[in-house]
Amino acid sequence: MRKIIYTILALSLSMLYFLIPAAPYVYIGFHWIAVLLFFLFSSKRDFIKITVINLSAVILCLTLFEAYLWFRSGEIYITRKVSPGYYELNKYLGYVPVKDGRIRETKYYKDDKIFDVVYSFDQNRLRVSPPSRTQNPKGCILFLGGSYTYGLGVKDSETMPYQVGIKTFGEYRIYNFGVSGYGPHQMLSALENNIVNKIVKCKDYVYAIYQAIPDHINRAAGLSSWDYHGPRYVLENSNKINLAGNFDDITLPKIGLKYLNKSIIYRDLIGNRRFFNRNKDLELYLNIVSAAKERFEKQYPYGEFHIIFWNNLSGVGDASEEMLNWKKASNYFKQNGFNVHLTGNIIPEYSYNKLKYILSPFDNHPNALTYNLLSDYVVKNILD
Repeated sequence: MRKIIYTILALSLSMLYFLIPAAPYVYIGFHWIAVLLFFLFSSKRDFIKITVINLSAVILCLTLFEAYLWFRSGEIYITRKVSPGYYELNKYLGYVPVKDGRIRETKYYKDDKIFDVVYSFDQNRLRVSPPSRTQNPKGCILFLGGSYTYGLGVKDSETMPYQVGIKTFGEYRIYNFGVSGYGPHQMLSALENNIVNKIVKCKDYVYAIYQAIPDHINRAAGLSSWDYHGPRYVLENSNKINLAGNFDDITLPKIGLKYLNKSIIYRDLIGNRRFFNRNKDLELYLNIVSAAKERFEKQYPYGEFHIIFWNNLSGVGDASEEMLNWKKASNYFKQNGFNVHLTGNIIPEYSYNKLKYILSPFDNHPNALTYNLLSDYVVKNILD
């Protein structure tokens, strides 16, 4: 009876390690090795001793490997702080930024600052953009996507949408619908549920510019560790996309995924259904983007839907399954009449001189220089 109580107590205490921001499974692993050693020395049965020794060896190997991966990635040295009240839950988008507010985010690698920025949001919960300087603008530009559109880690004035507004001299109304962590499912939901339509009152020409990155396939399938309440779309047999609620409607699997993703072994090596048929996730992604384009063109008959497609994030010649699927996505969009703009053509140096264009060796998000180049391209090649 006493050992059962000790086991329950040890299990309860091990849950506290999930409060540690980095490498909680390393602490949990050593915690349970200590518990098993207690049982080893307190037990008199050979069978129990042999079982405990073998189990301890397995846990030790996994723990050391988990620790190695954390130290190799450098993530264990990263500290991130965000002002309270950054996000609120939302039925249609999963989560949304604060309304009419300012949020400070800092990120450090050891004592070296990666960034220290303040994000400003308007009454529509959009990251601020420069105001239009005319009562009769040429049109509206909608920027859609995740952190690459939102501009994580850079100042308000350094984001791509803001720079486009400045470089067009306020002749367009700029709307930055990007939010860190968003995928194409949020883009589709915002269009379907009139979130975009209620904000964008432009009667003239409207552009939609969506930045696509490989992880959007995972996000659309509900595999992100942060997006538990996001809109869940399913693909019917007729290739029709339907909204089926939110990801966290399936409670237990999502709770399990939340904690599994705190392990770097699961997150980077065996997680995200790498052992499943990923073609289904790719098909879902492509149909979600297609549905978003169709919805946009229905709401704005004189609009243009463009994709800035990040095809050079992982370097030249990457043959991983993720990048092979991403090439399939690029081919699909081209073959089906999408306006596709490859970042490999916009910033050809990006693949082999990456540090020049990202925030830090420990944060791969684009920096202000990258957004400046992308905004130049948008103004010269999409708007003109």
